[in-house]
Amino acid sequence: MKKSIERIDWVDVLKFLGIFAIYLGHFADSAGKFYPFVFEYHVALFFFVSGFFLKYKKEERYIEFAIKKFKRLMIPYFSLTFLYLIIYSSQNNFDVSAVLPFIKNIFLGVRNTLVVGSAWFIPCLFIALLMFDGFMRIFKGNKLGVLFCSIVCFLISMYLFPVIGISIPSLFWNIDSAFYYIIYVALGNVFYSCIEKFDFEKLSNQLKYLYINFNIFSILFTIAVYFKGSNYFINFLHISNSLGLTILYVVKTLIMIYANVLLAKSLVHIPVLSKIGKDTLYLCGIEGLWKITVFSIMASIGLYVNFEGPLYAISCTAILIFSASYTIIPFLKKYFSKLIGEN
Repeated sequence: MKKSIERIDWVDVLKFLGIFAIYLGHFADSAGKFYPFVFEYHVALFFFVSGFFLKYKKEERYIEFAIKKFKRLMIPYFSLTFLYLIIYSSQNNFDVSAVLPFIKNIFLGVRNTLVVGSAWFIPCLFIALLMFDGFMRIFKGNKLGVLFCSIVCFLISMYLFPVIGISIPSLFWNIDSAFYYIIYVALGNVFYSCIEKFDFEKLSNQLKYLYINFNIFSILFTIAVYFKGSNYFINFLHISNSLGLTILYVVKTLIMIYANVLLAKSLVHIPVLSKIGKDTLYLCGIEGLWKITVFSIMASIGLYVNFEGPLYAISCTAILIFSASYTIIPFLKKYFSKLIGEN
């Protein structure tokens, strides 16, 4: 039982690391090297984690699965984005004609068009989970079959609609981006199955040696990407064909995600991190709302934050996430639980 609880806790800590990276990345150039660094892996990490506990449930109809995920994901998406729009419109004195395009964009959910930038992830995840569950039903829970279909979807996103895919998303609820990211859902599903069966003590000495060295390599590789960027390795390996670059990019992302797994496991005994990690969906949805609230309160009492430099960006990220986790999120859970998908 203790081992099972620890496994769940490290997953929550991993989600905390992911949402921290997303908040930090949204400080853009003020975050220094962290800005391009976190964009190398943070979105893929959340799709990866979302695949951990997905299982084939023959007794559950597809429509039941879809309704359950809609309540869990899309109801909070609409609730939180409209709440932010109300506050944002009031702050900027928008009239009805100015608000209508924002409302349209909320319903379409297309990436880079939303008033709450990070909220695009929620409808995209909803579509990716529907696709994944459909593949699970087709292959009756065979993970390799599901992974194969996910790879096909990934390649379609890269080669059949590269312009409207990950580069310039344009489809309803980010269907194009869901095609791109579903590979990480499938890989997360396979990865977690391996973790459940993993026992270091049962490995041979050679495999123990390889495992330890791979852990060291993944950490050093991630540090190198921070300082040098991923293009450094592309140039070093002299890879120029598109398929090779695609494979390299996915491998690079997985190594960085794995480094975050190692970090999460090392931080698993800090309860506050796993507590915050359980609320990443809400932290994603309220990011813009909470930034306006916190920085407006600070300005009203004469506190002005200098956003220049990674140290300031990290400090502001910590303030936003920790304060939200102990104020607005408990409030929303207590009084608006149905609107944020708790029930």
